[in-house]
Amino acid sequence: MIYAEKCPLSEKKDKSCEWALMASDGLRCGMVIEWYEDTRVCNLDRCWIGMLSRDKLAWRNRMLKKKK
Repeated sequence: MIYAEKCPLSEKKDKSCEWALMASDGLRCGMVIEWYEDTRVCNLDRCWIGMLSRDKLAWRNRMLKKKK
């Protein structure tokens, strides 16, 4: 993985993010690693850093249901 500086979901004006990682299959979020195995940014609807814990858990449960 290569360190990427830009994330379309970043809350900053310049869209920079220290957790954005570029992989062979697309942009990944480094903050999602302990929550779910698929860390691609395309699975998120907003920045992971700004989400509350209950929102993160709800997102994880939706992803697990979607996987079945």
